[in-house]
Amino acid sequence: MIGVDVMERIRVISRETVEATGFEFVHAETAGSKKRPVIRIYIDKPEGITLDDCADASRAIEQRLDADDLIPSSYILEVSSPGIERGLYRIDDFKKFEGHSVRLKTIEKINGKASFTGLIGGVEGDSVVVFDRDSGRVVIDIGNIKQANLKVDLGASLKG
Repeated sequence: MIGVDVMERIRVISRETVEATGFEFVHAETAGSKKRPVIRIYIDKPEGITLDDCADASRAIEQRLDADDLIPSSYILEVSSPGIERGLYRIDDFKKFEGHSVRLKTIEKINGKASFTGLIGGVEGDSVVVFDRDSGRVVIDIGNIKQANLKVDLGASLKG
């Protein structure tokens, strides 16, 4: 796997590169083995991402990564849309998707629960407000969020 410092540099390079081409940098993560790491970069734009957008961003990011020679071995670079149930990683993500449904897991339990599903009610400082379908209004510190994804009800979407 890739070290924390190298991964942070990859995030910076990816963010600078995709934002310079007019895309939104959503997230970067690694997978795979130490010998053959996989670097996944998620990008977006208001009208959605096309395959050509991903290819263009991939070429630009790869050029910068190779120029900086951050990764000593060969690697696989995957650039894609964050998807319909995109991950939420930063406080700005929760601001952007206020009023949308979310599925969220916490590191530490809140009132005996570590999993919440409901509407994003907004942001208060460094905390996210979720109107959980079981617990009602819950305020969760951004540092306590282990994983958060938009939740799409395809049945309701298809009816509408």
